Amino acid sequence: MQASISSPASASIDLRHGFSERELPDAIDFYETAIAADESVVSNYWYLGVAYLLAEREDDAQAAWFTPLATASESEIYCLTENLLEILEQEADYQAETQNLERAWLLRQHIWTLAPDRVQNVLHALCLNRKLDTLTPELLIEWQVNDLLQTNAVGSIDEKLLERTIGTLIDIRTEASIEAIESCVRLTSTEQGVLIDKLVCTLWEILPQKDVTHFVVKIAEICNQIQPERLSALQLLSYMYSSQALYHKATVAAESYYRVAPSLIDRFFGSYQMQRAHFAAGNWQGAEARVNLHRQLLTEIIQTAPQDLASGHCKV
Repeated sequence: MQASISSPASASIDLRHGFSERELPDAIDFYETAIAADESVVSNYWYLGVAYLLAEREDDAQAAWFTPLATASESEIYCLTENLLEILEQEADYQAETQNLERAWLLRQHIWTLAPDRVQNVLHALCLNRKLDTLTPELLIEWQVNDLLQTNAVGSIDEKLLERTIGTLIDIRTEASIEAIESCVRLTSTEQGVLIDKLVCTLWEILPQKDVTHFVVKIAEICNQIQPERLSALQLLSYMYSSQALYHKATVAAESYYRVAPSLIDRFFGSYQMQRAHFAAGNWQGAEARVNLHRQLLTEIIQTAPQDLASGHCKV
C-alpha cells in the first residue's frame, strides 16, 4: 500500500477538530467508507481509530492504527507514528477543553503506550489523574516522570504545563515527587522566580495539614538552592527552621532575607524575621541593636510614606 497522510479531496465531513458524542456514529461511518474507497490515505485510519476509541471500541481502534503501520517500511514508521501521535494529542486537548476528562486521559494513555518518552504527554496525563482523583505515587515510578524531565533542556517544556504539574505533584508527598518538582522548577526559564513564589505560597497553604513538615522544608530548600536570594523561600525556611528548633539555620535564613531585601518595606519585614528567629533561639545578645534597627526602619517608612507597600513575602 502506498501510504498517504493527506485527507481525501472528496471529504464531505470535517471531524478533525474534536469528536463529540453525537458525531461518533457519523465519523465511524464516514471514515470506514473513505477507507473502502481509497486505502492509501493513512490519516483516515488515524481518525477512524480515534472515533472507535471514543466509542469504547478499543480493540478496533488499535487494529485501525496498526493497519498502515503493518505494511509501512522501516523508514516510514517514524513519520507515520509521529503523525498519529499529533492527531491523538489534538484530540486529547479537545476532550480536556470540553471537560471530557476520562476520554482525554484514555487518549493520553494510548499516546504513552506508543511513545512513553513523550514527556509533555506524561505531564498532561498526571494533571488529568489529579482531576479524576486517580493520582497515585506509583504513577511517578511507572511513568519515570523525573527521568523524563531530566532529559529535557530549560525552556523546552511549556511553563504553564510545568506549573500545573507542580500543583499536581504537591498532592504526592514522596521523595519521587520532591525530585520531580525540583526538575520542573529547574526547567523553567522566563518565569522561574514567579513560579517559586507561587510554589512557596502553596506550601504555606498546606502547612496546617498533617505530616507535611519534611516535604515543605525540602521543597523550600530546593527553591532556595535554585534562587538563593528569593525572599519567599528565605521567609518560609526561617519560619520552618525555628519551628523545628533549628535555630542557627533559622537566623541565617532571616539574616539572608534582610541582606538581599531590595526595598525599605522588605528590609523592615526582614528585620522582623531576624528578631523572631533570634528570640525563638533565646539569643538576647544584640537584642537592643536589632530592636533599634527595627524602630529606625519604621521611622523611615513613616517619613517616606512609600506608595508601594508590597513585599516579597507571602501573606500568612
